[in-house]
Amino acid sequence: MTRRLSRRRALQFAGGVCATGLIGVAGGTRATTGSWQTYGFDAANTAAPPDHTGPDDAATVQWRFETGSGIVLSSPVVDADTVYVGSNDANVYAVDRRTGTERWRFQTGDRVKSSPALANGTLYIGSHDGTLYALDAASGREQWRFETESPVVAPPTVVDGTVYTGGHDATAYALDAADGSERWSYGLDRLTNTAPAVVDGTVVIGSWGDGGLYALDADTGSLNWRFDDTGTVDSSPAVVDGTVYFGSSDTNVYALSLTDGTEQWRFETGDRVPSSPAVTGDTVYVGSNDSSVYALDASDGTQQWAYETGDRVQSSPAVVDGTVYVGSEDATLYALDAADGSERWLFEEPGSIYGLPAVLDDTLYIGSSDNTLYAIGPQLPGSATASPTATVRATDASGDDTPTDGSSDGSGSPSPPVELLAGALLTALGVGAYWRHRGDDTVPIHLSNASGTALRCRISVRADDEDELRFDTKVELDDGEERTLDGEFPSGPFSLRVAIPHGQPVVETRETGEAVSRTVVNITADGTDVTVE
Repeated sequence: MTRRLSRRRALQFAGGVCATGLIGVAGGTRATTGSWQTYGFDAANTAAPPDHTGPDDAATVQWRFETGSGIVLSSPVVDADTVYVGSNDANVYAVDRRTGTERWRFQTGDRVKSSPALANGTLYIGSHDGTLYALDAASGREQWRFETESPVVAPPTVVDGTVYTGGHDATAYALDAADGSERWSYGLDRLTNTAPAVVDGTVVIGSWGDGGLYALDADTGSLNWRFDDTGTVDSSPAVVDGTVYFGSSDTNVYALSLTDGTEQWRFETGDRVPSSPAVTGDTVYVGSNDSSVYALDASDGTQQWAYETGDRVQSSPAVVDGTVYVGSEDATLYALDAADGSERWLFEEPGSIYGLPAVLDDTLYIGSSDNTLYAIGPQLPGSATASPTATVRATDASGDDTPTDGSSDGSGSPSPPVELLAGALLTALGVGAYWRHRGDDTVPIHLSNASGTALRCRISVRADDEDELRFDTKVELDDGEERTLDGEFPSGPFSLRVAIPHGQPVVETRETGEAVSRTVVNITADGTDVTVE
């Protein structure tokens, strides 16, 4: 096997599967001074706190908390001692910020893709059961609920005693934060998933389809303006210095005037832009489904730099202390230099990353499609690291690997070393996968690697009538290796996606309910060929 020579610093989790709760930390103390209390950090969704600090390349996995069986699409919020997050297992979790142990959980009636908001000791969060919940942040006890007719995925924004949110019932709401009573509502053309930005008495919220972007009066809910020269807006808008920044399914990033919605500029990427922008200084940072992260001049939209990941970037970046932290569907969290886009370090783990990281006090919190919430930061003083352990492997300019502390100083045993082979992370985890059994068909997936190098292949299946993954797995293949997996496919229409690091993903669709007998994936030096039979 040939080592990949790179200047990357890879923060890697090298170990096996663990039970729900604390992994990797026992004891130790840390000063916690900051908080991240809403999606996008503030009511303007800037995702760029000026006084926070994030982890550097000496960081490790402090702990990992596994939810029951649900993908963590929700973006966490953090107060002085607790991390709050939702999960597709229908629960809202409160996790001890220092140890990663569960403090409480609250069960809703369906998946929780919404991200929470904290205000005055209350946690607000939506659920696919059509309800926005207000929970006591200390105990998880329900204070009130507001029921809509459809899923509530949009993260709420709380400003001056009012909760602003929207739902799949194509409605934007303003609710009294104390009792949940409705102050106003406004009918959108289509559903919304975006976190409202609330700035200078204006609520800015996106919508699907031809809905575009709406600016509403925060007190009355009346329409100030609407920008519909765009596609679906799943990107939560950010507002800085009188300008609204957001992405669209039409592949563009837009800048509009907050006053009247006039377009100031647009920047075209190579694919849809569900990622929400982070804005700091004179730069806009945003991801795209074309697998890239972009830095754009905030005044005119000119590209400052672009960084290509191994798959779609639906995660939203956070910019802290000169570093851009962002995830990708290639199961990697990237730390990039905000000035030039160069890699500072990366964290490769078993699942794709869709959320927005919360970054404070040298620590980053993020959920993953492997059903896990991670805390990544400095090793805690006096902590004993149990297996599985975290390993930072830095590669210097000569290409020599330099492992840092990845062994246990307690009762745990050292983890085996890991290697980066053509972008593949080889660990004891092997194939990391999750399935949702809904009467779907189990069919063989035959993989063949004739690319000339070892690589990692990611296969995902998504039903066309919903945005939830039905099947998702990563496989590490040596050159010349063949392997057959059992995959779960929906009985109806679906799309199958095959991606390898830094390669163009291949997507195959089945538009009818015909049975699938097998799927063949052939990877060669010339590209990837997928056949659904």
